[in-house]
This record gives sequence, structure tokens and C-alpha cells, in this order.
Amino acid sequence: MLLRKHAAFAARTLAPLVLLCLFAAIAGQRPAFAQSPETDPKSHDIIPGTTGVDVSWPQCDSQQLPADILGFAIIGVNGGRITSYNHCLKGQFEWAKRAPASPQVYMNTNAPKPDYVHPDCLPEDAYCHAYRYGRTHTAAAVEWARANDADALNWWLDVETGNFWTDHTGFNAQVLAGAIDVLQETGHKVGIYSVPRMWRIIAGDYRPGLPNWTAGAADLAEAKTRCTDQYAFGGGKVVLVQYVSEEFDTNYACPGNIIRRLTVAGTAAGIEHAGSDED
Repeated sequence: MLLRKHAAFAARTLAPLVLLCLFAAIAGQRPAFAQSPETDPKSHDIIPGTTGVDVSWPQCDSQQLPADILGFAIIGVNGGRITSYNHCLKGQFEWAKRAPASPQVYMNTNAPKPDYVHPDCLPEDAYCHAYRYGRTHTAAAVEWARANDADALNWWLDVETGNFWTDHTGFNAQVLAGAIDVLQETGHKVGIYSVPRMWRIIAGDYRPGLPNWTAGAADLAEAKTRCTDQYAFGGGKVVLVQYVSEEFDTNYACPGNIIRRLTVAGTAAGIEHAGSDED
């Protein structure tokens, strides 16, 4: 993720019109969440001390996946933005099942542009529009995953400054709160991918208390040193650390901080969903 995926996204200047129409149709509806997340006989927990990979739409273009899947794999649902999709999701998720642990997924997040309005909100209620934006597009991502047989139990929200965010951290936090709420309501366990500096810039003091997947390590040796509160954000604990190995993003599962600590309980507490003022 981070710069490599955003650079690749910028190089893709055209998106099929039919996909935009499909997204508009999905985003305008409230999906019925009748299904349960994907289950299989494997453990949904990543074993501490193991390494794994994360892939998404950039690997779709090249049709290249790591030769060694290692202990686990995390697959991107989106195509770099909350409003786009990874069209190789189904195949990549199936490939990820080769790992000892069940596949996990991540989705990109970003704030709406200033002209975004949601019909359930008063025109002047910017916080409501932001919250509903997060809910609407996360619901669409869940439906996309389900349509591609890739609805994992564990979902990660990718929160990066490379995507569009406003200067109002309370507004941005509403987007994330909406996304978290939808994932929890649909029976998923939720974590957040970011780094402390990016999180502060985007979400300020918002503390959902979710497990952290952090980035920035140069190699495995450095990744092992980052399983500490120094690299945590949003009131969470570091459970995964990303580093670059050869051509692919690789991740180290921190000992002691077991991925099963992903929780479905109350992570959006303290965030008003409409009409609040930023502290």
C-alpha cells in the first residue's frame, strides 16, 4: 500500500464507464446484510511471529503474485479509493486460501468531496454527510466482496494521507466511524492500517481502540522492533508491521498481540454521528 499503490493508481487514468454506473447504483441503496462472513476450517487468527503478504489491484495488472504466500495473505477489496474496486479480488482471495491462516481483506478509505450530500442528512449537517459516506461505501465494499466470494471475517481499514481527506479531523473521523459501524454490524472484526503521523493528520484524537497494522519498516529485522506502543495509533495496539521484501509488501505478526483481539464491540464509542463540533 502507501506510495507504491498510490503511484500505480495515478497511472491508471481511465476507468470503465460501466463500473462507475454499477457503483452509483450500489451506493444509492441500503444493502440487506443477510449473509455471514466467509468461513472455512482454518483458523481466522494469524499466528504471532509469522510473516505474510498483502496484494491488491496492482498485482492484478501484472498478473503476478508472490511465489511464496508465507503464513497469511491480506487482499485489497478496493482499487485504491473507497469508491473503486479490485477486479481481481475473487482470484486473489482464492489464491490466498493456500496460506495456513484464512485470508483477510483490507479496504481503502477517504473523505467525500465538499459537494457530497446524503439524502438522510440535513443539508447543513456536514458530520452526518461524512458518517453516511463512510457507511454507504463500506456497505458497497462488503457487497462487492460477497459477490466475489471474498467476504473474510477480518477486515482492515486503510487510512492514508495519499487519499483525499479534509483538514477537519472530526469530519474525517466520522467517515471512519461509519465504516467501522457497518463492518461490525455485518459481523466482521475490524483493524486499521496506518502510521501514527498519518492517523494524527487525518483523524486527530479519534481513538476507536482497534488493532493496528502499521507500516514503514525497511526489513524484517526492523519490523520486529516496531511491535510497540511507539508505533501505535488511535488507542490500539500494533499487531502487524509492514515492510518491503523484494517486490511485494510483506508483514510481520507481532508476538503477544494476537490477531484474534480484533473485536466487534463498541469501537466507535465517543463519536457523535451527527451535529457534533470538533474539539
